[in-house]
Amino acid sequence: LALDFATIEELHTLLQRQHTELLQQLLAAPPRQKKEEEKAQALRLQANALYKKRKYEEAVGLFTQALQVCPAASENRSLCFSNRAAVHLLRKKFAACVRDCDLAEEAGYKREGLTKLLLRRVKACHALGLRTRCVLDLARVQQLVVEFPDDALQAELVSWKQQLLKESQQRNKAEKPVAINAKPSAAEILSVFVDGVVSVSTRKLCFALQAALHTVDFSPPPPFCSYECSR
Repeated sequence: LALDFATIEELHTLLQRQHTELLQQLLAAPPRQKKEEEKAQALRLQANALYKKRKYEEAVGLFTQALQVCPAASENRSLCFSNRAAVHLLRKKFAACVRDCDLAEEAGYKREGLTKLLLRRVKACHALGLRTRCVLDLARVQQLVVEFPDDALQAELVSWKQQLLKESQQRNKAEKPVAINAKPSAAEILSVFVDGVVSVSTRKLCFALQAALHTVDFSPPPPFCSYECSR
């Protein structure tokens, strides 16, 4: 394809202008993002200091402010969610703790620190009675402590497994055995049957039969009990 010099010059000028505009955009974005990142980190560190001083409500407020300015791809975002979850746990706001633990993981919480986050969520889920989530998180913790050995976290994992096992055994003992083959008496069947009867005449008949069943029980139940009453 033959192009004259003027056309080539025009294309070169156009590409150069587009390149300049793109470069300006790229150069303009980082300072603004860097400023937001620095502000979010400063707020997070202030919140951490308040957390250590047990000023939990103020700490939650600063963590929330940090999240509002923190860039989406920033590591500070996952750290803010995780730390705010820790505060919620101490304040016994267990549902909020679980939610922030979920958000921290979604925000890309670093894998080497994930064990601690999961154990935090286990505590909150256990308080909420979410046994299945506890078991699932503990299974993940068991894999992570092999990848990132930590004696303290390993001991906490063992403690949780023993506690859940003990609770399961106690619950099984508390449950009364059900007699699968047990058959209700005619009086019991009639008692349930009467509750659904609307017809006055039919109800009178049922009450009369109930009175009779106090002294004599039928086995099998009376034939009419298997039919639907007219209402």
